Amino acid sequence: MENSVLIDRYRKWVIQRGTETFPVTENEEGNLEIESKFALGRVNFYEDDIVELRIDMIRDNTTEFFLHFQLKDLKRAQDLYVEMEEAMRSLKDRQVVHIVLSCTSGLTTSYYAELLNAASKTLNLNYEFQAVSYNRLESEMHGKDMLLLAPQVHFERKKLQEKYPNVLVRNIPAQTFGKYDTGTLIEMIKGELQDENALKTPKAVRTQAFFETNKKVLVAGYIQSENENHIIYRYYHNGNIMCSGEIVCEEGSVEEFTQVLDPLVEKYPEIEIIGLSLQGSIEDGVVFLPNHPMHMINVREQLTEKYHRPVVPFNDANMIVTGIYWLEDRYRSIILYFLPENSNVAGCGLVVGGHLIRGRQHVAGEVKYTQKVLNLSESYDELMKSEEGCAEIIGKTLVTMTATIGPEAIFVYCEHTDLQHIQSVMLESMEERFIPPLHQLHDIKEYMMTGTFLRCIWRMDDLKRKEFGLTHNPYL
Repeated sequence: MENSVLIDRYRKWVIQRGTETFPVTENEEGNLEIESKFALGRVNFYEDDIVELRIDMIRDNTTEFFLHFQLKDLKRAQDLYVEMEEAMRSLKDRQVVHIVLSCTSGLTTSYYAELLNAASKTLNLNYEFQAVSYNRLESEMHGKDMLLLAPQVHFERKKLQEKYPNVLVRNIPAQTFGKYDTGTLIEMIKGELQDENALKTPKAVRTQAFFETNKKVLVAGYIQSENENHIIYRYYHNGNIMCSGEIVCEEGSVEEFTQVLDPLVEKYPEIEIIGLSLQGSIEDGVVFLPNHPMHMINVREQLTEKYHRPVVPFNDANMIVTGIYWLEDRYRSIILYFLPENSNVAGCGLVVGGHLIRGRQHVAGEVKYTQKVLNLSESYDELMKSEEGCAEIIGKTLVTMTATIGPEAIFVYCEHTDLQHIQSVMLESMEERFIPPLHQLHDIKEYMMTGTFLRCIWRMDDLKRKEFGLTHNPYL
């Protein structure tokens, strides 16, 4: 990549700011790393003079500071770097994470706790483990952060999570426990802590830092829930959220969407583009979703004509996986298994190497076809009636997809079963080393809104490119 003069000047300036406390090193790719006792700062350079500033905690790899910008003003870029330095100075050693291991007697977990404490010290992690028998948990859980259950007491997890709502309660996989595998368990703990931190992070605030944009974007999406369905919406003005909300609806028809969009377009006439996150396969603006009021309707054409501005419909699973990719910012290749409540039909969102994969005629992720050829123990409809049956369908589907693209992580949105059941099914057909971390999603609204917002930005850029006869945006 050929660097501009500004990039070269900025790189040299950052290197010169290196001190004994914050030494700056340049790697083989020309990016910069700034290491402190607790965190690793990075200055990454991309095409078109895009600069990324970020700080990751060394202990658990959580991101504390993240910013993308295009380098146009050297003084402004230097000020942003100084802000990152100040953020690194403010990071102090976080409090110890207190983790309890529990089994029926405490004997089998005592030895494991000793091994884990030794491994934690070697890896410079602030994890402190102790073993507590199940009948003594009541007196020992005060001030604890996580409770890990041995296989003998896995069945108590749900009850204990309700009893200790402020503690992460997780089961130790039988294979991990049986081998006293410290490495695998510590990686699992890191992942669980990252997921918990992500739930506490104001993701909408992080989204604003990704792109400096002056676009005016209105997004809306359809969400199915157990009791009632909603259309959620959000208006982004120059990257800032001006308004957001949700309205109860029946089935997410075009008419119901227009009832939501009409007053927003009237109130904010400066809106430049409208993005919709919808169920079904969408080709050239046409929705393909049998037995649904939107089936075979050209939503893009109909609503673009109505609102006199681009209206772009997207598949909901693709929008959610886009949001996950950018907000979680940990993986380059991911699978989203998306089974909404009150639905027996699942869809998948696929990101490979940072790119959304939709395939010819957008068939990628349409798992209703692959599930027809799986070696299921019973019919699909019969299996969907039980938690174990649902896990069989999902697990076997994910094995085929994992063997196809080799994802770094799998995200599952499904209330009919849990990750432990799904992973057990996957282990019947695939070695554990090939199965990536599995993450359960309980709320997909932020991911959907963020993904649709970003896709709209790229769509507007793509339209501008086409005006000048340039190639389309590869992210679309």
